[in-house]
Amino acid sequence: MKTPFTRALSCLLPLIATAAHAQFSVGDDFTDPTRDAAKWGSTDAGTGDSEWIESSGKMSFVVPSAFFGFSSASRIWQARSPGYTNDWQAGVDVQLGSLSLSGEDGAIVGLTVANRDNPDNRLVLSLQLIRPDLDTLYRALVVEATGAADGGAGTSELYTSTTAQLRMNYDSNSRMLVAGVVGVGGQVRTLAAWNTARWGMNADSAFEISVEGRSVSASTSIGQVTADNFSIVEQPARVIGSLSGGDDFKDNKRNLPSWGKLDALLGLGALAETNASLRFFTLGEGASDEDFASSRWSPGAGDFGKSWTAQVDVALPALALDAGGDVEVGLEVLNLLDPGDRATISLELSNGDSLDRQFVSHIGRDGLTFPDQDVVVPTVSTTAAVRARWDAAAKRLLFEYDANGAAGGYTWTTLAAYIIDSGDADWQLGAGGRFQVGVFGRSLHGTAVPISATVALDNFLAAVDAGPAPLKLLQPQLAGKKLNLDWTGGKGPYQVQRKDTINAAKWLDVGAPVNAHPVTVDATGSQGYFKVVDMGQ
Repeated sequence: MKTPFTRALSCLLPLIATAAHAQFSVGDDFTDPTRDAAKWGSTDAGTGDSEWIESSGKMSFVVPSAFFGFSSASRIWQARSPGYTNDWQAGVDVQLGSLSLSGEDGAIVGLTVANRDNPDNRLVLSLQLIRPDLDTLYRALVVEATGAADGGAGTSELYTSTTAQLRMNYDSNSRMLVAGVVGVGGQVRTLAAWNTARWGMNADSAFEISVEGRSVSASTSIGQVTADNFSIVEQPARVIGSLSGGDDFKDNKRNLPSWGKLDALLGLGALAETNASLRFFTLGEGASDEDFASSRWSPGAGDFGKSWTAQVDVALPALALDAGGDVEVGLEVLNLLDPGDRATISLELSNGDSLDRQFVSHIGRDGLTFPDQDVVVPTVSTTAAVRARWDAAAKRLLFEYDANGAAGGYTWTTLAAYIIDSGDADWQLGAGGRFQVGVFGRSLHGTAVPISATVALDNFLAAVDAGPAPLKLLQPQLAGKKLNLDWTGGKGPYQVQRKDTINAAKWLDVGAPVNAHPVTVDATGSQGYFKVVDMGQ
């Protein structure tokens, strides 16, 4: 089943800030009638006899003859390009005038964004003039994507104007690439969005951006098919603090500082705040092979060198599932700089040989999953809580659940403990590595989930483990020949030690390590010196 990707994002997205507020702004207005090789290189990519020619302050897509059938020319930006970790916008103004077309002829002019390391992974936004038969002629705005396991997807809408201002916006928090056209008031009207996670990119990756012309058995001359005002505007990197904060979703509106502008989406999956919770659902009445939506915490990320936790309440009521149907809601943890490294914990309902409800954890690296490391625990819970916990000392990612959720307070049971610094699932984070956390919903194999089904998430909470308070020894209390020692702080277990003189060479243990205190020791001799060692740190 092909994955549709027309999205019900906000239909209007503000233009990215002007160059004065950008990290860098580049482009070409083509007023110089000669090719700028520093920007575009010396040659265009393409097939047939087509070419881009700069003339009269713009660039024309010229096809001298229709003889070649299909002909294309791509002018690829060779100067500085935007990366994977910053927000940016690319744009070009295009014009597609009247052409002499026979049946099954057409012309296309547009903007292409691709993974520079693998340009076959690309999103193309174009204005097209098509004559499918002698009786039909129409213009359309078309978005085509490739790079998914299903081969890609596309969407189109009829468009009457001969000109369009095409824009691609990239959101680094969700890693969504949004294709749109400038409309009323200078706002970008969304046509479609694509999840670039399917392209296998990471912090070392860059995008390739090009202006593209195509002809199908159509000849064009200077001024008929044009491109102008090409631009790239990249914003400064987001400031990402510590992983802390939360959202109870009671205001029924998206908290932009907490979750960013966009969710990470696949298929028809969506998340929306309603009735004081965050509902997962599928758009419309249909469903695709995989429908997914994740809201990712924007202001902070977990540090590799510090312990942290993130938790969320989940609700997955009884649903009527067809054979092969599957729905889950839970938490995801990603390598911030390489989102192909991903692990999840969820409450899942599936219909394989039978209808099963379970807590499930998965882990993967570079987009590959390791089913042998999946952990599944059956449950009858329809409401529960799931938690991700990073143990910095042990370098373990732990997934935990509370089958009763918030009822009676949280009591956590470990579902899985993943090693992510060695073996198959080595995320190669290192000392400066960071974790991104999100809440998600997912349905598989054509399972439609209406918003009324109340598949939901609630009470998200994330915090860095501040660690134990410093150990502080309180004033000892002498009782006959016994000395009562007590202290505050620390982690434990604790070892009491003594030496008889200040100049003694070493401290000697007094008894075995303890977890409870106060501790009573013998007060022997004329003097003594005591200390408490926190063996847990």
